[in-house]
Amino acid sequence: MKLSNTISRSMEQETPSPFHYLALRSLIIMLSPLAPHISSELWTTLTSSSLGKMSCSWAGGEGEGEEGTPTLVFDANWPKIDNLLLKCEESQQISIVLSLNGKKNCVVSVPKSVGEDPQALEALALEKTGKNREEVLRFIIPPGKGMVNLVLNKNKK
Repeated sequence: MKLSNTISRSMEQETPSPFHYLALRSLIIMLSPLAPHISSELWTTLTSSSLGKMSCSWAGGEGEGEEGTPTLVFDANWPKIDNLLLKCEESQQISIVLSLNGKKNCVVSVPKSVGEDPQALEALALEKTGKNREEVLRFIIPPGKGMVNLVLNKNKK
C-alpha cells in the first residue's frame, strides 16, 4: 500500500520516467500472486503504454518480448533488493527531542539505529541534559515519536 501511494504521489509531481516504470513493474509483479487476473491486465496495459515502451535495460526477465520485457507478468523475475539503498537508509539521521518534566530542553540528531534503542536513548538523554541517574524519577519514551521525556525527582535538584 505504501509503495502504491508513493508511486501515485510521485507521478502527480513529475513526468513519467524509467524509474516510474520500474516501480509500477515491481508493484504489479508483487501483486500477481494475490490478484492474478488484474495483475495480468495491468501488466498488459503497462507494457503496451508509452511508459512501458521506454528503453530500460535493467527491466528484463525470462519469456521476454521484443523490447526485453516479459509478455506475461508470471514470467517476470521477482524484484530484487538493492542492499546499497538499504545501507543508505540505515545511516540516516533522526532528530530526538529531549524534554525535562515536559518542557523541551534540546534536540539532538542521532543515527536511526540509536533512535530505536530505549537504553541508548536514556544514556543519550542523561549525557545531553547533564543530569545523573539519581535525579531522574523515570524516562518516558513513546515508541516512534522521536522524543525522550525525563521526569525529574523533585527532592534532588
